[in-house]
Amino acid sequence: MSRGMTLIELLAALVISGFVVAMAGRIFLSGNKQFLLRSGESERLGEMYRLKATVRGELTKPITRCEGDRLWLRMAVAEVELGPELKKREPDVQISAFHCLELSPDATALQEWKGGAQPPLVEYRIGFTTRGVRDSLSGSILR
Repeated sequence: MSRGMTLIELLAALVISGFVVAMAGRIFLSGNKQFLLRSGESERLGEMYRLKATVRGELTKPITRCEGDRLWLRMAVAEVELGPELKKREPDVQISAFHCLELSPDATALQEWKGGAQPPLVEYRIGFTTRGVRDSLSGSILR
């Protein structure tokens, strides 16, 4: 007796193979979505690290003024404000704020830097956009 496939068995095999193909496609799409998400996060963290290194590098230069969320550095030729300089070099930077602090005369609290010797503590906040997502970087540096 010869055994062949009936129409019902053929349809069942097609339905099962279609289900397997659909599941494989769904797994691929999910993996691709995760890859894109992780790549974006990695790019964001890389941008933050690069921006932090730039700010910290600039803050090693002599500070001439620090007032009203703005900070000026002494460069080779002239005094330069750091905020606009960062925006010029890093087009994604939108806002920047700097605070220079020193110890109070009785050494019990921090107060705004009044000039003179270099400020021992500089706090910064940088707002920027990476891939259309707004983010901020905050930190401080002891000099």
